[in-house]
Amino acid sequence: MRFPGLRSRLKPVAGGRYWEERLKLTLKAVVAASVAWLVARYLVGHPQPYFAPLAALLGVYPTVAWSLTESLAYGAGFAVGAGIAIPVGLLIGPNTFGIAVVLFVGMMIAGWRRLGDQSPQVAFTALFALLFGGHQVVDYVWPRLGDVGIGLAVGLAVNVLIFPPLYVRRGEYAVAEVRGTLSDAMETLAEYVVEPDEWGPVWDERQSWLVTVQ
Repeated sequence: MRFPGLRSRLKPVAGGRYWEERLKLTLKAVVAASVAWLVARYLVGHPQPYFAPLAALLGVYPTVAWSLTESLAYGAGFAVGAGIAIPVGLLIGPNTFGIAVVLFVGMMIAGWRRLGDQSPQVAFTALFALLFGGHQVVDYVWPRLGDVGIGLAVGLAVNVLIFPPLYVRRGEYAVAEVRGTLSDAMETLAEYVVEPDEWGPVWDERQSWLVTVQ
């Protein structure tokens, strides 16, 4: 015997809410990247500010705290990577030995856990700056540091001002997940009462799920 109405009454329809939040996040990312490019290109005057829109994307996460954490980590990783590339570029240059040095130092420093998911940025920036900057690495790095700063600032500003993140969303999703688990368990329990032999193993599985939401 099935109870088709039980699940629909208890389980919320979360698909619409997910795509609504996804659309908002996407629009903010597009606006942030575009504005960062315009500011760096036309207001500041950098001819190729490609790091500005890239950095702006890191300021657009579901919560402001998350955005700030990733932005600071990215900025720190970029600055450290540039700091590695400058002496290597000036003293060694963009050759095989120089590449080996920046990669070794960059990847070792990338093990610093405080950089989190942005740790690979250290080695990437160091190698990128060395190869494109060469012996003039300082002249290459300084404008890019400015682009990164512009991008991070614009991304955070857009995230706060356009569709401000609501901290209750994570709680809503957690409650929705719990309600979904409970609805599955109650439906299985109803089946178990009617047909215990057939639904006994399924009910045992649902009981293990309930333990995880206590």
